[in-house]
Amino acid sequence: MAFYDISNSERIAMTNTAIAARQTLTERWRALDRSEADPWSERAAQAARLLAGLKTIVDFGCGTMTLERYLDKDVVYRPVDVVARDQRTIVCDFNTEPLPNVDADGAACLGVIEYLFDVRTFLTRLAKFYPVAAVSYCVASEDGAVDARRANAWVNDLTRPEIEALFSDVGFEIQCSVDVGAGQILWLLRSA
Repeated sequence: MAFYDISNSERIAMTNTAIAARQTLTERWRALDRSEADPWSERAAQAARLLAGLKTIVDFGCGTMTLERYLDKDVVYRPVDVVARDQRTIVCDFNTEPLPNVDADGAACLGVIEYLFDVRTFLTRLAKFYPVAAVSYCVASEDGAVDARRANAWVNDLTRPEIEALFSDVGFEIQCSVDVGAGQILWLLRSA
């Protein structure tokens, strides 16, 4: 059963249990299908435009590999996710394993940060290994409401100033940002 086929209250309970155990909700990702990811196609298209000119891109949290559809045909695409999406996928749970150092000119992290317990460590490794990154995040509201976030299996609640301060702290400079809707922002980051 797909994650969004169960009730909000059940999804919130599952997420809270995962937070308490600091475990990734892999059930959420095993049932991911293309129709669930399609609403984020424009985000992937914008990320591809931001990363234009790179020869090799690693896609952390590749999901249904939407980004690959928008990259130039000569770009080498390297998918990484918590479950295998095809034979190329490097399987890695970012909550229990270090971010792998995949040979690439740049990285994409679209719809990933919300699911991480240790955002700082993830971003630190990202800045260390990749000079350019397109990173999205659905920022938390200032009012502290979290039920809607938990219903999406999101385990952290960073505001825009907080995530942007983290980018700076780990050595990234923000080159630009784009509002991609529904509170989600896409940043182009470069290692300082």
